[in-house]
Amino acid sequence: MVAADPQGALVYEDESWFVGKAYGGRCWGQRGRPTWIPAFGPTQGEALYLSLDLCSAELLWCYAEKTTAVATTQWLTDLAEAYAAKRYIVVVWDNASWHKAAAVQLWLRQYNAAARREGRPVIFLFPLPTYSPWLNPVEAIFNQTNRRVLLGRNFEDPAERRRTLDTHFAQRNARAKDADKAA
Repeated sequence: MVAADPQGALVYEDESWFVGKAYGGRCWGQRGRPTWIPAFGPTQGEALYLSLDLCSAELLWCYAEKTTAVATTQWLTDLAEAYAAKRYIVVVWDNASWHKAAAVQLWLRQYNAAARREGRPVIFLFPLPTYSPWLNPVEAIFNQTNRRVLLGRNFEDPAERRRTLDTHFAQRNARAKDADKAA
């Protein structure tokens, strides 16, 4: 089992899309009339790549303009750097088209060949079955983040949204470290 092996890392990965306008919530309105809630802030969003380390329960994340093969290979590069002391990384993710892209598969073959020669961690990709988001715990983290952090908030600019998310994830990582020390 990877989770018990100190030489490896098991991470679940997923992406989500965040925009500056308020996420849904509840409101009062006249029965039979459409509800209108003014929303301010940019409509332009960005992708968030988020990985959950199954052993430490810590998160790693980065932002990208879009979810593409190029952004995915950059994220895998960042992940390999974060786990440079490990021998291998098992990445569990969904079957998104950018995960299966030829550019990602080519990058992975080239990276793993170089990693074996240079003593860097080798990356193994494990795709989850199609239409099975409940198998990826990162989905629950996105759901909690939307409810606890973003619900009903408008962000004036992407930097403000990033700071809010960064703070939330950093606090979550601190709680995970404290729980690990207590165990």
